[in-house]
Amino acid sequence: MADGPGAAPGFSDRRRQATLLSLVAALLWSSYYLFVLALEGSVALSALVAYPFLAGGVAYAVWAGYRGEAVSFAAGFGRSGSYLRIALFLSTQVLLLIVTLSGGPVDAALLSLVGDVVLTPLFARALVGEGRGLLRNPLFLGGMVLATAGALLTILEGGSAHALNPLATFAGVLLPVVLAVFFVSAAEENLHQPISTVAGGASLGAGIGAILIAPLLPGGWPGLVVGPYAFALLVFAGVVTFFVGPELYFRAIRRAGLLLPALLMTAIPVFTLGFTVAVTRAAPSPLGLAGIPIAALGGLIAVRSTQAPGPLSDAALEAPLLGP
Repeated sequence: MADGPGAAPGFSDRRRQATLLSLVAALLWSSYYLFVLALEGSVALSALVAYPFLAGGVAYAVWAGYRGEAVSFAAGFGRSGSYLRIALFLSTQVLLLIVTLSGGPVDAALLSLVGDVVLTPLFARALVGEGRGLLRNPLFLGGMVLATAGALLTILEGGSAHALNPLATFAGVLLPVVLAVFFVSAAEENLHQPISTVAGGASLGAGIGAILIAPLLPGGWPGLVVGPYAFALLVFAGVVTFFVGPELYFRAIRRAGLLLPALLMTAIPVFTLGFTVAVTRAAPSPLGLAGIPIAALGGLIAVRSTQAPGPLSDAALEAPLLGP
């Protein structure tokens, strides 16, 4: 793909790097639903929220020490903005689990897609000036409409939307908004701080916060007591989805800006569907199934409209692939 107008030298290479990093991150994040399905009914929600966060946060703390970023990692907790990101991250996971356990993993992934493809670009433009002019781009707008329509088709056709209780319905409406605000805030801070400080601090803080609010979640503090097998799965899920996944995702943002990685998260529902069918042997109806490629196509069309780097990538265009 040739560099778009105004693109910095080497930006096409960085788009390719960002695409690979984003797709691997999407695959890893999709695997989280496998762990939820495997542990559903045997582990309380309080444990499902707390332990993966803690595992990811501890892994990031170790990584920060290895990379000589331990001081920055610790200092991150002294910034007021970090606590907003912790609250957003924790809220995102609680909402995601409520929707997953009520409506299923595919619906949860599709609602996340709406946050990534529709709301993240809007918030990125409003808050940090990323993607100015895209709202006048018919290709981008068409992609957003297709992504939203595909997600709604699968959710409504599957019938889970009609079966949701008021709490799950509220969680489904709020999830895309909270997700988008968190990623825009984290991406902006990632320009000034190491990834381990931003993503790792949010994960560790969210894990501690989850333990503190455990009495408000099903299972409460007693639910935090789990068997060794369940604990091992929760830790592994945390390292995969709250350490390796975010590390790859935010590296992608440093290479191509926020929009391309966010839009490539259209792969999550596709991966999630594959995992769900493999595990449960159940798939949406043909019409509901059609909504997934429609949503993914919408995201790909929107990707084609983001050809030049923005503020969230400019500062890192010269950074090496495995740099900070």
